[in-house]
Amino acid sequence: MNHVLSSDLQPLIGLTLFKASYAGDMREFGFARPVPDGEDAPEEWWLHIQCPWRIENAAGIVTGKSDWWETEDGADPPDDWDPARGGSLQSMRLRQIFRDPDAVPKGTIRNRSGGFVVTNAVVNEPGDLNIELTGGFHIRAFPDGCKGEFWRVFKRHDLNSHLVCQSNA
Repeated sequence: MNHVLSSDLQPLIGLTLFKASYAGDMREFGFARPVPDGEDAPEEWWLHIQCPWRIENAAGIVTGKSDWWETEDGADPPDDWDPARGGSLQSMRLRQIFRDPDAVPKGTIRNRSGGFVVTNAVVNEPGDLNIELTGGFHIRAFPDGCKGEFWRVFKRHDLNSHLVCQSNA
């Protein structure tokens, strides 16, 4: 099933989780060495997660995949509500922990906290991913099916760097 090894994830160690964005309901997390605002990092790595995931710390789950479909104010969404237009609980919680209050309710959320440096990254045989971050935070992804792509890690602009957790059962 999974052919990504923990040793394959070593390039992430020491990088900072610097932004979160999305495509549909797929969450994207960017990792790089810190650079001044507005500059592209010389080495960016990305994590695209298509399976269930969560960010947690010692206090519990901070946010996760299912929060995408919850409104940030807890109200029942209208029938035509689309979280990609803003207002999801997931985006609000990411803005809070990244200390990015200036982020618009939709779009990219930048980490302005000064934290979230990768200290370890491990994956097991079924494809469960655990990225340990400073401050006691973890990004965890856990495949929930027997077929398809679950997550991938890759270096920006490097097609040969893609590490894909998938199953073709």
